[in-house]
Amino acid sequence: MKKFTLAVFLTVLIFSSCSGANTPNGKDVFQSGVLLSADQLKSERIYTDWREAMKNPEQVYALDLTKQNLNAIPLQIFSLKNLQSLNLSENQILEIPAEIGNLKNLQVLNLQINNISQLPDQFWMLTNLLTLNLVSNKISVISVNIGNLKKLEKFYISLNQLQTLPQQLGALQNIHDITISSNKFDMFPSALLQLVNLQELWIENNQISVIPAEIANLKVLKILSLYSNPLSQEEIQKVKTILPDTDIQF
Repeated sequence: MKKFTLAVFLTVLIFSSCSGANTPNGKDVFQSGVLLSADQLKSERIYTDWREAMKNPEQVYALDLTKQNLNAIPLQIFSLKNLQSLNLSENQILEIPAEIGNLKNLQVLNLQINNISQLPDQFWMLTNLLTLNLVSNKISVISVNIGNLKKLEKFYISLNQLQTLPQQLGALQNIHDITISSNKFDMFPSALLQLVNLQELWIENNQISVIPAEIANLKVLKILSLYSNPLSQEEIQKVKTILPDTDIQF
């Protein structure tokens, strides 16, 4: 839950750090097919009304529809080809339409605190994603097609119904922060052992009793949070020995 709070804060920070002005060359960036840098994105206006956004669709880079009592995502927003940050958190969304695949420039996607149980195949076509937040939904399966998200750096999926993670997740070598707390894992997901650039791993409140010795592969891991897992004192000591430079939280 600590990491859940942090994930919410970081996502709000991403959106609130932006100002209302457009970058002078925003349209040129769109036309050339080049993604905005983090600094450019921070200078863009954040639209909070999708109808207002549709008046200037090519100038919309950030859209925040948090807490708007949405049961479904307005299909019109899938025509915003230049959209790069989309926040749909804290609604009552049940389904993600296949049209999500149209948002090919999307870099930040926040879907936390909804009622989503499945993700369409087209979801995994968002190959420019850097940050994906699916916290607090009803997701029980992550597709093997997550392996398409080669640029992904942050993956938050706490408070869902996952029991396993696909091996293809291990191919995402840009990931440095993962949160899988409060799911239904009873074994440590082996795909995580392949993420050699992982710096933060939060797996609190599961049913994991054994940490594989191969966790030693995660040589740059700074934080490993294991709160509320049925780990013996012997197992805890083993992990401390394997990862002497990691902040291990039990």
